[in-house]
Amino acid sequence: MKADAKSRIAEQIEVVVSKLKDLPQGATTPEPDAEHFLNLPGKVKCLDSSSAGSYHELLQSFRKHEPFKTKVSRRLLAHLIENLLAEYLSDERDRERLIALINKVESTAIAKVKMRDCYIAIAGVTLNNLEIAFGDHKMFQMDQPRYDQLVNDALDIVERRPSNDTHKEAYKKIVREYFEPPNELCNRACIVVRLEGDEEVVREEALSEAASIVHILAFAAHDPLQTSRTHRIGLFATSAADPRRRVPIFDTDRQTLSLTRFRAFDARSLKIDETILFDLKGRGLQELIDTFCLKDGNAKDIDKKLLRAVEYFYNGYSAIDPASEFVQYIMILECVLSPDDREQLSKSIAEGVALLLESDRERRRALYDLVRRLYKKRNAIVHGGISRPNSIDVIYARRIAWDLVRHVVKNKNSWKKKNAIMEHLDQIRFG
Repeated sequence: MKADAKSRIAEQIEVVVSKLKDLPQGATTPEPDAEHFLNLPGKVKCLDSSSAGSYHELLQSFRKHEPFKTKVSRRLLAHLIENLLAEYLSDERDRERLIALINKVESTAIAKVKMRDCYIAIAGVTLNNLEIAFGDHKMFQMDQPRYDQLVNDALDIVERRPSNDTHKEAYKKIVREYFEPPNELCNRACIVVRLEGDEEVVREEALSEAASIVHILAFAAHDPLQTSRTHRIGLFATSAADPRRRVPIFDTDRQTLSLTRFRAFDARSLKIDETILFDLKGRGLQELIDTFCLKDGNAKDIDKKLLRAVEYFYNGYSAIDPASEFVQYIMILECVLSPDDREQLSKSIAEGVALLLESDRERRRALYDLVRRLYKKRNAIVHGGISRPNSIDVIYARRIAWDLVRHVVKNKNSWKKKNAIMEHLDQIRFG
């Protein structure tokens, strides 16, 4: 951080210190919306609800700057600030010393930020002798040699810890138990999500990144000519004995390790070889990977809409009940084709779908009427008029949603402006 930023933060810290109070006698917890600090000198300190805002402003000031902005979790930042307050309150209070403590917070945070590899099993996918890159992330089949190497890397990290032999053996036992049975990760398709941050940031962001990859795969693997779902792709695989699944996180230098567990769900298998991968790319997989790899600053409005539409498709595709599935597919139409003024929404969406997907006048009119009917049914489900759609309407909705997203995938490079789709529809309407 620059010197002027640190100076402003120092002023905010002094405000926070001036408002700290001892927790009232006999109170076990502060009032609602208050902030309390357990590790400051003397009694437990708190900021009451009228003063807590100054602490939140302090957090926000830190989070305007890297690494706190994107690479440090709120939990770690709060811990470092409490340590700063404890040191500041324990000795002489002056601005120079406070700036030094802010420097210490920054350097400690930077030391916690590492490039990390998070290994996440994918249920319902088998990769035959190939790897698929998703930007910095990679999908591959975890075979026995790779799995054994992963376990050895974890044990090596424990061995290098500065602790006595008894503690090391206890840690190694935990690692071995974590990685058994080996079929948790071994012989499964895995995504290695590579991200920079502290452990908590990587843990949260890795699942989000992996979920987006799963959404893309599920969309690309869908065969629109099939009326029933042939694949269920998801994060992890389920077990009646232990529904939690293991997601080890290594830093890329193999110096630190986090043994994390998450909930899991059921899935069926998609076997991907070179031929299947070629077919998937023909259905838009490569374009979706390219869109996924765009950073926020380079992502256009159409790119964001596309990834959200693929997410909705996955939510529908993996839904348990037909009502939820149906509503997710109709949300894709709304995501892609909603006008800014929101008036006559169903008519605008139906017209947009018909204009984009059909050129024949009669077929265009038929599709327009079908989408209007499906949208009315969606409204009835959402607002409690009916409990579920019939199966043929779910099939229609799924097919139209899939076709619409594919159409956007094919044309997105020419639809870069915010309202490009609407402008394209006007060109079709008016020639």
